[in-house]
Amino acid sequence: MAASDHLGPQFKEVFRGLGPGNRTVNQPLGIHWSSDYGVATNRFANYTIPNKPGDIDTSVVLHGHVDPKNVINPKSKEGKNLVSKHQIWPNSNEQEQTVRPGSTVIVTGQTRKKSVKDKGGHVTWKNPRLRTYNPPREMRA
Repeated sequence: MAASDHLGPQFKEVFRGLGPGNRTVNQPLGIHWSSDYGVATNRFANYTIPNKPGDIDTSVVLHGHVDPKNVINPKSKEGKNLVSKHQIWPNSNEQEQTVRPGSTVIVTGQTRKKSVKDKGGHVTWKNPRLRTYNPPREMRA
């Protein structure tokens, strides 16, 4: 049985790529989530590349589930306010799932991927490591 099977179909799967300088999982987690793992990984978690040869950078993507009633409709009054305040682009390819601040997110795990810069300036990405939380952790957006 997968870690999320007990949550049932009423929960929405979401992913959050932690941006540069924010690789530690702190609460609140934030409101910007995506329904697409690839977007969270490639658009948000991989923004930085090590500066100097020998440096290592770690990208982090959180895996979670949220109650759909806590995903804000960007066309609602609440959504329009957040769109203007928090750089949310409803029609972009980010597949944004804006989670209401303070809502519960069931975090089922995280994927960490390291990048290393060699002496020639080439960046190598190490194989991602998925860490599953069993039981999942209830955290706040």
